[in-house]
Amino acid sequence: MKNRRVIQNITVFFSFLILNSFLLITLAIPVESSPLINDSHIMKIQDSPHLSYLPIIQKPYPIFISPGTYSVNKCVESSVYAQSTGDYIGELTECVPSIEVRLNGYMQFNFTWTLDFIDGLPPIKKYADTDNRNMYITDNISHRYDHIEVGGQAAYDIYIGDAIPVEGWFLFLPAKQNATIFSFHDDDQGLQIENIDLSSGIVLQ
Repeated sequence: MKNRRVIQNITVFFSFLILNSFLLITLAIPVESSPLINDSHIMKIQDSPHLSYLPIIQKPYPIFISPGTYSVNKCVESSVYAQSTGDYIGELTECVPSIEVRLNGYMQFNFTWTLDFIDGLPPIKKYADTDNRNMYITDNISHRYDHIEVGGQAAYDIYIGDAIPVEGWFLFLPAKQNATIFSFHDDDQGLQIENIDLSSGIVLQ
C-alpha cells in the first residue's frame, strides 16, 4: 500500500513537470499571424505619416515703415542714342512720383518714363521690365532689393511717344530695420534716383 502511494506521488510529480515543460516550449515558439486576418487597415505608428505637421504659414515680415502713400516727386534725366546708329534721339526723364507702403510693408515704387524726341522721330519701344534685374532699389544700409512684381506699363512692351509719360510700378519686399532712405537704380540707362526719404512726408489715403 505504501509503495503504491509512492508510485502515485512520483507519477503526479512527473506529470506536473511534463505539463510545465510543454507550457514553456509553447510560450517560446513564435506565433505566426493567421492568414485569415487582414491587418492592412490597421495603422501602425511606425509606418504612419507624422500627424503633427501643420500647413506652412509664411511668417509676416516686420514692418519698420508706416503704411501709406509717400510723396516723392524725384526725377533724373539722360540723353538717349539710337542703338543702331548712335545718333542722338532725345532726353529721357525717369521719375518716382510716389511710393505706396502697403499694409504688409511691401513697397510699391510708382514710376514714369518720358521721352522728349528731336523733331520727326517715331515712337521708341520700351520693353517689359518683368524680368529686368537692372531695375532695383538700395537702402541707406547697403541692402539691395530686387522687385518681386511689376504693374502698369512696366509689365508690357510699349512704344513711348514724344513727351507722353508712361506709367508703371515696381513692388519690393518690406524695408529692413533702420532703412529709411532709398535709391532707385536703372542700370540699363545708368541712372539713379537718390535720397528717397521715407522717414517723413507721408500722406495717408
